[in-house]
Amino acid sequence: AVTAAMDTYGWRKLDYVALTHYHEDHAGGLPDLLARVEADRLLLPQLLSGEQAELQREVLSLAEQYGMPVTYVEERTELELGQARLTVYPPVGEGGGNEEGLAVLAAVGELDLLVTGDMDRMTERQLLAAYRLPDLEILIAGHHGSRYSTSEELLEALQPETACVSVGSNSYGHPSEEVLERLARQGCVVWRTDLHGTVHLSLNREK
Repeated sequence: AVTAAMDTYGWRKLDYVALTHYHEDHAGGLPDLLARVEADRLLLPQLLSGEQAELQREVLSLAEQYGMPVTYVEERTELELGQARLTVYPPVGEGGGNEEGLAVLAAVGELDLLVTGDMDRMTERQLLAAYRLPDLEILIAGHHGSRYSTSEELLEALQPETACVSVGSNSYGHPSEEVLERLARQGCVVWRTDLHGTVHLSLNREK
């Protein structure tokens, strides 16, 4: 899906590929991606729990195969992309792959977009406590709209205007009614990939 979207817009190269954590629905498409698209660097969390070890080995093997340098994000890391800036936050939680992943903030001018991966509300709270995050224009809803993520506390702290839910057909009930209600109370415009198809978010600033 990523490479098809890139073909549509004529993109042939990625500066960075960031994996929030080592779960199949977040990292399983990497072999197809790297087979079709040139990427300069892989950004990864350190392995903190054994459940993710096998997939991490596969990811590192792919990086070696394609000669991609790997950066383990162990501290707040800022990366410049033209007029845009990526801030990658190291894991702040523990207890499993969902809580031991990266968060990524993309910023251009006064527009900010946050990705929290699959972290739950407790880890969201730890992220808020550890780092000063800006008010958001766009939030990628946590854990595909799970009721345990995208907490009231996160929404009140960051005041997102738009929320995107990356979700397909599933047996977990994602996105949950609780999350959709929380987003509605916040006044968010909500885009869902299960209802609206591919959502293209372009962060640009006029020169």
